[in-house]
Amino acid sequence: MTPAQARVEALMSSRRLRADTERNLHRIFAATHGLLSDRGSAFSLDEVARHAGVGVGTVYRQFANKQELITTMFERYLVDFAGEAVDAARDPVPWQGLIRLLEYGGENVVTNCGFGEMLRAACGDSTLFPYFRDEIIPAVSQLLARAHSNAALRPGIDVGDIFAIMTGLESAVPVIRPLDSLGWRRHLTLVLDGIRADTAARIPIADPSDK
Repeated sequence: MTPAQARVEALMSSRRLRADTERNLHRIFAATHGLLSDRGSAFSLDEVARHAGVGVGTVYRQFANKQELITTMFERYLVDFAGEAVDAARDPVPWQGLIRLLEYGGENVVTNCGFGEMLRAACGDSTLFPYFRDEIIPAVSQLLARAHSNAALRPGIDVGDIFAIMTGLESAVPVIRPLDSLGWRRHLTLVLDGIRADTAARIPIADPSDK
């Protein structure tokens, strides 16, 4: 558990926590998630307070500044991501586990600008997010090792390639979305066919008309 997570968990579990304080904290998290999803980190704490329906002083009582709040949200995203990575690494069929993990990453970077921003920051300097370095990277490494040993993944594909695929899906969205809101899945299918071993079955390309 990261220091920011531990602080929030301690706050949420404290017996002295008033019910209205707990409700406000949940509102702040929900508002921040909404703003991050729509715009990334380009917002102010005043906007968080307005969307949460609380006073800005209430936000500042829990978080010293915007970066502390965003870091806490990013770490919450990482906890969920780690759970998906661990489950994918345990999939009896490693190729299916890899598809599942990339679909999870694709869904999140496409629908949540904050998730994509978090992923780029963590990949750029994993020391900023120890949870990424200590939990997610090992799980993805284990998944890839199993996929390689199972002859499902072409030689040479490594952890960096997997995160590059996820962030690349975000970059493709402005081009794909005007034509097909779910086009990122079609794009991911093409990428998966590029990294699969010759022995792995191809995935049918999604038909844009088949919603």
